[in-house]
Amino acid sequence: MNRTETRWELFETPEVASLDSTAAEPIGLLYRRWNETELVTEVIFAHPEPHRISSVITLEGKRWTTSRFVEDGTDPVIINAEDLIEEEDAIPAYMEFFLLQDAAQLEDSDHTISYHVITPSDPHGIAEDASMWQPEAGTWEIETNGDLASTHWVEEGQIVRSDWQGVVSRPVSPDEAVRTLKGIIDDDELSSLLAHETAGD
Repeated sequence: MNRTETRWELFETPEVASLDSTAAEPIGLLYRRWNETELVTEVIFAHPEPHRISSVITLEGKRWTTSRFVEDGTDPVIINAEDLIEEEDAIPAYMEFFLLQDAAQLEDSDHTISYHVITPSDPHGIAEDASMWQPEAGTWEIETNGDLASTHWVEEGQIVRSDWQGVVSRPVSPDEAVRTLKGIIDDDELSSLLAHETAGD
């Protein structure tokens, strides 16, 4: 059965100092929906200025076949895995989420995951060195070409907060996301995403 899962995260102002802070200001949405055939990622910012990224990665099992990337309504950038001539383990950047989910289950703080990543907006699909590692228990960092790209905090095997080098996100229920972002993000867009929660597999 091709079960579909979703994950909703609120983008918030980076001044948030703790996981349970109630002083955060919501500024956007990080939405993911995935099953065995595709990973859909929507990045929607309302502040400091409107910004929208849509990524659809076609999957065959754990491997990807096609990446389709659209930023602010521009023409899509499409990358086919079969066209890549180097680094067979290279994945589009939005697939790092799968690696991070697996890493969150690991208890060995000395574990490092090395791989190659492709920037979805680059039509040439040039692979870069990437890695995930734990600087301390409960924290995972992602580096690209040796530079810090993001930091993620884990509790009981779950990703509970992420820092994307200037903006933070935290997971919430679909209802909380819609309620919090009402009037901030287009209501029709939120309703469209929410419809997938009850549409079935």
